[in-house]
Amino acid sequence: MTPEAAAVLFSVPLRWVFRQVESGELHFRETSAGTLLVCPHSLQSLVARPDLSLGSQHFNIEEK
Repeated sequence: MTPEAAAVLFSVPLRWVFRQVESGELHFRETSAGTLLVCPHSLQSLVARPDLSLGSQHFNIEEK
């Protein structure tokens, strides 16, 4: 799924999705056309982690 769709579906900032891709925390593929696709299962597991705070206590994910 696209990063934009993933951000909406999981109610997380789009910028945070890209940060997780860049850090290697989120599985992804890039198509031959250059489109980035993220793995929804990987994102679901990441969002469900008890040590991950989406409120920016552990990670700064606020849109700036």
